[in-house]
Amino acid sequence: MNLFKAHSPATLDGVSNLRKRLRQRLSALAIPNAVSEDLQLVWSEWGANLVKHPAQPPIQIEASIDLQGATLVMTIADDGTPYPDMVASGPSPLLCEDPWAMESGRGLALIKDMVEGIAYQVGDVERRTPNLLTISRNLMDRRPTVLVVDDDPTLAQSYAAFLGSNFKSVVATSLDEAFRKASETPVDLILTDYHLDDGTGESIISLLERDSKRLPAPVLVITGDRDPDLKMRLEDHGVEGVITKPVSPVQLNRLVRHAFRRTLRQQAALMRHFEAIARDLRAEHQIVHRLKGFKVERLTASTDTGSGDALIIHEREGSQRIILVDMVGHGIVAQASSVAFLSILRTINALHPEINCGALITQVNRILNEDIGLSGLLCTFAVVDCYPDGQIRMASAGHVEPVIASSEGVHPIPISGPLIGLSADQEYEGVEHLLKPGERLFLMTDGLDPAGLASGDQLPEWLEAALQKTVSEGTTSPTPIESLRRCISEALGPELEDDWTLVSICRETPPEP
Repeated sequence: MNLFKAHSPATLDGVSNLRKRLRQRLSALAIPNAVSEDLQLVWSEWGANLVKHPAQPPIQIEASIDLQGATLVMTIADDGTPYPDMVASGPSPLLCEDPWAMESGRGLALIKDMVEGIAYQVGDVERRTPNLLTISRNLMDRRPTVLVVDDDPTLAQSYAAFLGSNFKSVVATSLDEAFRKASETPVDLILTDYHLDDGTGESIISLLERDSKRLPAPVLVITGDRDPDLKMRLEDHGVEGVITKPVSPVQLNRLVRHAFRRTLRQQAALMRHFEAIARDLRAEHQIVHRLKGFKVERLTASTDTGSGDALIIHEREGSQRIILVDMVGHGIVAQASSVAFLSILRTINALHPEINCGALITQVNRILNEDIGLSGLLCTFAVVDCYPDGQIRMASAGHVEPVIASSEGVHPIPISGPLIGLSADQEYEGVEHLLKPGERLFLMTDGLDPAGLASGDQLPEWLEAALQKTVSEGTTSPTPIESLRRCISEALGPELEDDWTLVSICRETPPEP
């Protein structure tokens, strides 16, 4: 689904003007501010480098943004000579390994830090094919977010680079900027230098404590001061830990990870409160649900004491409605969002019991776009209406495609529908399928394959084999769903990357008279 496409002259003014158009379009789509700002910066950095550095600068530059599953893909095309300092890597050359050595406004390393995937393809002048830079940014990034604060931009970027792919980094170079970004973006941990131009690291705690709208986050302070009294004072003030310079990447990752885990344990009581509320909304007291003509079984696991996945089963006149939700985030943030969103879904179901699954998603999408208080609430979800004759109707909002498994194999059901909350005028359509005896419909969240399913990739081979095995064992094993749970646990291992939920729907065999 294309969201934006525009071109500009290959001049600095042209790059600036197209950035303004890009900002307006992204604002209209209501995507998170951090994503919007990063994509604009990618365009500005790359556009400026294309104007300045190729042997023959391009005449025209074009930017295009497409939505693929929950991933935004930006493609920047130019008709100049290939960009220097690129390294061939198969058919898709990548940025060189030392991007800091490249001459740029703020360094092309920033581009690599802000995206999940990046590739460069050299064009052909004779065939009039352009050079292409392709980057991808996942809207459903579930990594913990670390706010890195240091008044030295190089050090701030270095610390962010140290955290690598384990954490999502937001960089600030002043106390004011840190407070603003912490207020705008849910932050899981703050890593700050002690001496800042406009204050100290402990000042951040005082500023954030005044903001009752944000959740508390642990603070780690980096300092070259080895005075034990300073460390004691910072810890008394509420700092989670003090890191003495110099700090290595391995040490920094270990300390950040430990601080993050300690905070999760400290928040367990509050998490259990949200969990108790959400459990009633999700109907989680049941693993197996027997509906009119259908049997629904649910498997789920979470990375910590709370989950952003949720299952709703709603009784309707003449059918049953099953909704699987996957909230962005993790822990307490996902729990709070889950409670709010599930309440919205249940309210719409109660007020409009007659609308079909596609109309339900359309209505939810309009509400999210009209209520500014709900902006930034990101999730995917699938809605399935089950009728007594075996007919099912399905619609999706950016969710992983449902899968039909039978003795003949495993087949995804293509359902189009972008993430909700991006555009108010988006309409969602449903698809129909007659679920035959012996078939199973599987709904799942992308936590079963975080790297692939979120971007619309096919099922991993191990999961496809496990689903097929569940169907084949359905007539020989009394508990095929438990066998499936064991297969998933073995494949994902004890330390999960993300929450996951899998729901199996099959025709219920009527009891013999």
